[in-house]
Amino acid sequence: MVKHEMTRKEKRKSIEKLLKRNPQRSDRQLAAELYVDHKTVGMVRKDLKSRGEIPHVSNLIDSKNRVQPRYRHRVSVDISGHDRLVIEPDTLYNVPNEVGIELMARQGLKADAIITSIPYNCGLKYDIYKDDKPYWQYIRWLKETFRNCQSILNIGSSVVINVGDGSNGGIPIHSDIIQFMARELDYKMLGTIIWNKNHASNPTGFGTFMSPRCPSFRTRFEYLLVFRYKDKRNIKPDGKATISREEFLKNAFALWNIPPETRMRKLHPAPFPLEIPHRLIQMLTYEEDLVIDIFSGIGTTAVAAKRLNRKYIGFELSPKYHEAAEKRLNDDDIKKAKAA
Repeated sequence: MVKHEMTRKEKRKSIEKLLKRNPQRSDRQLAAELYVDHKTVGMVRKDLKSRGEIPHVSNLIDSKNRVQPRYRHRVSVDISGHDRLVIEPDTLYNVPNEVGIELMARQGLKADAIITSIPYNCGLKYDIYKDDKPYWQYIRWLKETFRNCQSILNIGSSVVINVGDGSNGGIPIHSDIIQFMARELDYKMLGTIIWNKNHASNPTGFGTFMSPRCPSFRTRFEYLLVFRYKDKRNIKPDGKATISREEFLKNAFALWNIPPETRMRKLHPAPFPLEIPHRLIQMLTYEEDLVIDIFSGIGTTAVAAKRLNRKYIGFELSPKYHEAAEKRLNDDDIKKAKAA
C-alpha cells in the first residue's frame, strides 16, 4: 500500500488543527508527530497568534511532556516622547500604562499595591480605547501588562483586579486571569471576593426564555481577584494599619454587597464605586503605602488612597478621563478643606 504524501495545504491544516486543540505542545513535538519540519510548525503558530486564533503560550510542553521554562520577565517598552517624564507619588499621568510602568521600573520606584478595574472586552464605548479585541489577544495583552507590573512591586505587594465575565459567565475571563497570574507569573493567589451588585443592567438577558434549549444565567456580580507578589505575607515591622476591628470583620467575608456607581457614568462608561478601593486599601495596605491604578479612569482609586493617607499614582490613556480625575481630586480637596 502506497503511503499518501500530504500536500503543503494539508500539512498546514493538520498543524492548525493540532495547535488549536492544544497550543502548549512544542513545535518539535508536533513536527515529529506530523513528519514535518519544526520551522513550518513555528510559522503556522506565528500566523495563528497574529490572528488571535490561539493564545501566546509561555509554558510549552516538549516531546517528553516536560514543561519548558516559563518567560516571566519584563518586556522592554518604547517610551519615545516620554523619556524625560519623572514619575512621582500623588500624581496622575496621562500616559499609556505600559509607558508609566516602564518609567517606574527604570526610575526604581516600587508600589505597595496595584488596585485596578481592567477593561472587560465587552464592547463598551470608551473615549479612546477599543474594547473589542479578539479574546486571546485580550488575554495576552493583560498577561504582558501584569508581567511588566512585577518590575514595580515589592515582595508581598498586593495586586487586585476587578473584572466581570463576558456573556453572563459564558466567557470566563476571571478564570483565565487566575491561570496566567498564578501559574505563568510570580503572583500568589490570596483570594477571590465576590462583588454583589444586586443589579441587572440587562433585564432581558435570559437567553431562551422559559426554555431549556439555551438559557442564560444572568450575573449580578463581578470578581475582585486578590494576589500578592511572590509572597502572601506583607510584612512591615513599622507599618501602621488603619482599619478598625468592626471594618475588618465586615470586609474579611468574601461577599461584598455594594451597589454599582451611577452618578459618575456621565464621566466614564464603567466607573466602580469608591467603596471598593476604600475597603481594599484598608485591608491590604499600611498608612503611607504607595497605591497604583494602571487603568485609573476617573481616579476612583486615587481618591480612596488620598482619603486614607496613602500615596497614589494613576496611569490613564484618555485625556478626557485624566482631566476628570484631576478635577475630582481637586474637588475632594476643596470639600475636605471646607469640612475642616
